[in-house]
Amino acid sequence: MKKLKIFLALFLFVASTSFAQNEVNQQGGADASNYLPEAGDIAIGIEAGPILQYFGNMLNANNFNASPALQFLNGNTIFAKYFLEDDVAIRARFRAIVNNDVFRIYVPDELARFNDPLSRDLTVDRRTFTSQNYLIGVDYEMRRGYNRLQGYYGGGVIFSISNVKNTYEYGNAMSEIVPNPATANFGTGNIIGTSRVLETKNANNNYGGGLNGFIGVEYFIFPKISIGGEFGLSLIYTHYSRTKQVVEYWDGFQSVEEVTMTNPGNRTLRATTVNPALGIYFMFHF
Repeated sequence: MKKLKIFLALFLFVASTSFAQNEVNQQGGADASNYLPEAGDIAIGIEAGPILQYFGNMLNANNFNASPALQFLNGNTIFAKYFLEDDVAIRARFRAIVNNDVFRIYVPDELARFNDPLSRDLTVDRRTFTSQNYLIGVDYEMRRGYNRLQGYYGGGVIFSISNVKNTYEYGNAMSEIVPNPATANFGTGNIIGTSRVLETKNANNNYGGGLNGFIGVEYFIFPKISIGGEFGLSLIYTHYSRTKQVVEYWDGFQSVEEVTMTNPGNRTLRATTVNPALGIYFMFHF
């Protein structure tokens, strides 16, 4: 009940503020265009979903409301605009996700056990997972509308690249003494019979680009603050690189490394509607 009262108070505050602004405009005071972006303005967008969900849950007496978060559009994608004119803007999207994770597992030290069968010494096997994912997009946007209700449309280009790799380092070397040493199973297919993987490149390594068009609508609830959403159409070409795997095995005389190609690579060309392209968002202009 308390949360409902808070929400109703917030709603009445927004409504009264909008009504007061309309009264000022009708009496020849501040122009409604003060709400709208102007040439030279910069805008940053965030997802409205977490905030709308928070207030929506308040109405159904949900006691587990997560605090509203300022999330960038499309997950980790930064979305911004620069207004060349009052009704023309350049839009930019950028995403960078870089991971470098190291996992370690103890295994028996085979050489120590060979020298002393009672040895309880351990050594470490290590898996290193690295990935990079980058995206950049540039759009040209044009606008038109009536007072605080603004429609917009345009198009642009988008480029992306992704790379994923696993590398393995083993504490026990293959040798004539221990041709098949104890090896950690990381659950990634790094053990293949009596062979073990030293490196893999993910089959999803790719680069690509394409064109996209969009159309959307915004309503300026406060000066320079809007809520909106859009639909889009994209034509994207993606090239998936050849992938390889490096394995190690004992051939009876020595440790041998062998490189095998696991995927010859693929190409895709897709035309898709994006509904919605950006979801429901808030846009802040300054």
